Amino acid sequence: MDLMDVPEDSKNLPILRSVLAEQDYTFQVEPSILCPFLEVNGDDWAVYYANTRSKSTRKDLSRRLRRLAEGGEAIFRQYDNPEAVRDVFPSLIEVYQKRWHGKNISLSFAGVKERDFYQDMSIDLCREGQLHLLTLETHDAVVAFSLSAMHGTQFTWLITAYNPEYERFFPGEQILARLLESVFNTKRFHEFDFTRGEEPYKYKWTSNHRWNVRILVRNRNALSQIPFKSIRMVANIRREAKKIELIRNIKLNVIGNLSQKMKNIGGCKMH
Repeated sequence: MDLMDVPEDSKNLPILRSVLAEQDYTFQVEPSILCPFLEVNGDDWAVYYANTRSKSTRKDLSRRLRRLAEGGEAIFRQYDNPEAVRDVFPSLIEVYQKRWHGKNISLSFAGVKERDFYQDMSIDLCREGQLHLLTLETHDAVVAFSLSAMHGTQFTWLITAYNPEYERFFPGEQILARLLESVFNTKRFHEFDFTRGEEPYKYKWTSNHRWNVRILVRNRNALSQIPFKSIRMVANIRREAKKIELIRNIKLNVIGNLSQKMKNIGGCKMH
């Protein structure tokens, strides 16, 4: 049995450990991926922002936002109507695909099923008052978006993307800063969950994280010991490789660009 992405603070983890030990199963709990989070607890946004980002950074973001608005306006828009969410969703998908085109990653909107799932989920969450969908728009175009879920005192950041054509305006940082400001000012949430992934930009805002773990359980067949050890070894290698910036860049950009070119060549042959 192979269980992925179990939060290390899950209430079910101690129960599972106890049951496996009682049944005399060989198992291993391996750290899998870091999940940064930010404790909010009613703190003042202006104070937190000033303590977290330098004065020059804050001024630069404001200046770039004004430049984005030249010849029109730059608007942060929150969607809280199910029909409005449905209408804007194709634009979100377009922005997401532009952002990650040619990158070697698993995309949330990779296929029709995935896109339909996230759209339906977002509409359902919106009806329940649990969706937070924020966009940055200019000249009737979505520049960046952030899609999150709200449950109790927990705010979970699910998906974000920006159109790389506007990269000089730092749209990713713009929307994250505005999102955090909204979360702080609501005075409802105790925690902002950045979710899985130890991307450096998350640690500009927090130093806190927890692990998601992988639980490997070997059956009692002696022959299963070989694949069990192999899976553990590969998992350890992958975990350590993620910490090396060069390897991450090769995976994201070099391999991603090659994969995209192969897809394009395949598409040309089909025609």
